[in-house]
Amino acid sequence: SQAEKLFIKLTGLEVKLRQYIMGQAFVDQVVKKEGITFMNEVWVGPANLPTLQEIGHPELWIKRMKERVEG
Repeated sequence: SQAEKLFIKLTGLEVKLRQYIMGQAFVDQVVKKEGITFMNEVWVGPANLPTLQEIGHPELWIKRMKERVEG
């Protein structure tokens, strides 16, 4: 309904939902390409968190993480 759409927009739920969808797509792509163990590198520390650009382009995060690990 229109009221429901307005509520979602006014409360910021629309933005949060978009963020969750982007995050899920990022994780899915990284896991598909590199596996769950590689994806878990994200939890090592703040420096391993993806940037907004990397969330939209997981291959950039994968490249950066491989460069960190491989030296």
